[in-house]
Amino acid sequence: MNKHTPGPWVTGAIEPREVRTNNQRMFPICSANVEDDVSEEEARDNAILIAAAPDMFETLQTIGAILDEVDRGKITKWAVVGAKLYRGRDTIRGLIVRIES
Repeated sequence: MNKHTPGPWVTGAIEPREVRTNNQRMFPICSANVEDDVSEEEARDNAILIAAAPDMFETLQTIGAILDEVDRGKITKWAVVGAKLYRGRDTIRGLIVRIES
């Protein structure tokens, strides 16, 4: 069971350093602060990374489930593992683009 606010999360349209839920409530999750050694741009980038956290967690759960199948002997061929992981490539690439944009 997840103990965090369900995603998806987005950065604020008006305040790009704010992270909010992407639903009707737009519930605030957090705000990335600007400090002496953190610029406005870095704070916005931090907010983008934080907003991607629920999707990254879901992706890690999927990868973990595949590896659990290996550990339990349900998958014995690494080609099958590779094929299952490869199916998630678009999700992983999408996360990277979302974070790096």
